[in-house]
Amino acid sequence: DEQAQYLESVTRFQTSRAELIKEATQLRKVLDLKKIELLMGESHREMLRSWTTLGIKRSMKYLFDELRRDMQAVTAHSERIRKLIRGVYHRFQNELGFTNLQPHKFSSVKFPVELELLYQEAEAFRKSPSLTLNEQGYVIKRFNQGMVRRALDIFARLNLSLDHWLSHALDPLVSHIHEHKDMMEKRLENLQKIGRSKNTLRMRIEDLERQYAELARQLTGLRNLYNGIHLSRPLTDRNPPRPHLVAQKRA
Repeated sequence: DEQAQYLESVTRFQTSRAELIKEATQLRKVLDLKKIELLMGESHREMLRSWTTLGIKRSMKYLFDELRRDMQAVTAHSERIRKLIRGVYHRFQNELGFTNLQPHKFSSVKFPVELELLYQEAEAFRKSPSLTLNEQGYVIKRFNQGMVRRALDIFARLNLSLDHWLSHALDPLVSHIHEHKDMMEKRLENLQKIGRSKNTLRMRIEDLERQYAELARQLTGLRNLYNGIHLSRPLTDRNPPRPHLVAQKRA
């Protein structure tokens, strides 16, 4: 029964892991650094092609709006993944009694905060009078070096943190499952040994019972012989006693 329950739990674990992989794949698509770099490169080209300050401002806003949406999508996906992982651990704790087992924690709060602060800084830069007064090439270069690179750094660090978390989030549970599997296999092997021992013992008992029956038959014959010898009277007796025969006992 324990083995059947364990196998059922493992089957559900595989299903949950498939859901987790699917969600993680979606997350990695959103957080694809090549896609973000392409977005930044296109924004830079749009600013260079702009003939007016208004066009440059529009490109700046579009870039950071997109980055903000990407961060919101990352946060939503990571939260769903966190719930999936918690559910898997909780299920094994309830069904198989896996106690004191916690998944690796991941907090993505600091990355959205950093990007939001940078977003506000980019907005202030976009709306500052210096943007209109300075030469467009200088403004674009300052924007790219001062803010776009920092935004890329935020996403790069977030990507590393998420990748490490996703790669190791289930490690404690998988390790515990393997230990539980080994323990159950040893218990099953011990039960099989006990079963084989019981079968051997049963055969030994049957053999002893056959020996007992044969010995009982021989003992009956010996008792009858004994009675025939020791209970005999001299031949001169008129009425010599007849030997007392002993019936064989059933085994």
